[in-house]
Amino acid sequence: IDNRRSLVALGNLVDLLVTCLHHPAAAGRSFLVSDGSDLSTTGLLRGLGVALARPARLVPLPISVLRTVALAFGSQGVFERLTDDLQVDIAPTCQILGWKPALTVDEGLREVADWFVSMRSAGI
Repeated sequence: IDNRRSLVALGNLVDLLVTCLHHPAAAGRSFLVSDGSDLSTTGLLRGLGVALARPARLVPLPISVLRTVALAFGSQGVFERLTDDLQVDIAPTCQILGWKPALTVDEGLREVADWFVSMRSAGI
């Protein structure tokens, strides 16, 4: 699946919110936020595998097969959410506020993986 998805690590979201609280140019404006590097669904799964130190066991299937299976199970919406693009352009945010994401996508995935492992270890 060669789509593109913008992700945002919690640390980057909080950092942008703090920046907006203090930056005079932020008043009354809306800003888009992401980690600044978009991934495909496949890239996301591979990145999570790396962060968890586990192989991402992906089976390549033609997208037409996945679409047919999704339609057969009434899961067209899930299929679209997993395969369509969902990107945001943070260039205006970075330019206007002088902001840049503090964490990379890989660092954000590592934080998610660490949280997941800790919850699993705690039996949650």
